[in-house]
Amino acid sequence: MPSHYDSIKGDITAIRNGLDNTIRNIRSNPNYSDTGRRREMAKATVAARREADQLKAQFTTQRAAERTRLERQLFGVNSNDPSAVILMRDSQDRAAKLDSSDDATAMLDRAQQTGDTYLARAVAQRASTQGWTDIVNTYADTTGTRDLFDALADNPDGRNTRVADAMVFQIPAPTELRGMADHDLQHIADTYTEQEQHDSKHRAHMNSGGLGTTFYPS
Repeated sequence: MPSHYDSIKGDITAIRNGLDNTIRNIRSNPNYSDTGRRREMAKATVAARREADQLKAQFTTQRAAERTRLERQLFGVNSNDPSAVILMRDSQDRAAKLDSSDDATAMLDRAQQTGDTYLARAVAQRASTQGWTDIVNTYADTTGTRDLFDALADNPDGRNTRVADAMVFQIPAPTELRGMADHDLQHIADTYTEQEQHDSKHRAHMNSGGLGTTFYPS
């Protein structure tokens, strides 16, 4: 698991362990029919996945917010001056046309020699998105922003990150329900046989003194 997941490693492990314990208890409970046992397993799995999804949403939202903060600090204008915004946009337009690390290196050198901080920042931004590590390192070392770039590198984004997220927050279903989609698990969790509904109504009727309250077992 990549280091940026360290903060939630314990939480996701706790969810998985909690589900495993619940599944073991359901398997060993002789009071369940085969149908009832599958239903209880489905309910536990759905609940654990919902909890993991909430954890994932919170984690990815916080990660995106931190990435935005770092990008603004590294590549933003950091000024309320309208002319500064225009200069930065022009610089970003120029840097966006760079299609090789050699051209980017040359432009960064010129920008730093002339003291054009906006263009240098725009080139560093382009290099960061293109994976031109040498250029990023040069800019980071000459501007004292190494810590910020390291923090940005530890805060990934993109398709590979989404794939990693899916794996990290995955909650496997028990073997009895393996391969089922979430909506199938929810259907099993919500399904009661006619006999179970009849028995439940009868127990509720007896327990309530004949008032006929409808109750479905969990």
